[in-house]
Amino acid sequence: MKKIAIVSAKRTPIGRFRGKLSNYSAVELGTKALSAALQAINLKPGAIEQVIFGNVLQSGNGQNPARQIGINAGIPNTTPGMTINEVCGSGLKSIILGKQLIQLGEAKVVAVGGVESMTNA
Repeated sequence: MKKIAIVSAKRTPIGRFRGKLSNYSAVELGTKALSAALQAINLKPGAIEQVIFGNVLQSGNGQNPARQIGINAGIPNTTPGMTINEVCGSGLKSIILGKQLIQLGEAKVVAVGGVESMTNA
């Protein structure tokens, strides 16, 4: 079986309801985390072949938050983005789907994650 690794991981601080992070949408928070993860390993955004993000409370985020996060992080707009909504398991499901894409030879590099802004939900 093909060995697969998570090579970078970043997160935003944990905020509180109506706290300092309340000015940021889930898409903005996800963009900051993904951009930092790419920068930490000096990975060019064009190397990403798929973006998969879990996002449960999507109201007000616009269409396909995963695609918005990818584009905002500098990933080409030709790269597919998929938003997963499996309630609490959404972020984990995005990791599983990314792993499956790599195992099946559909992609070599996949950006995955989960994002919410409870204040803005």
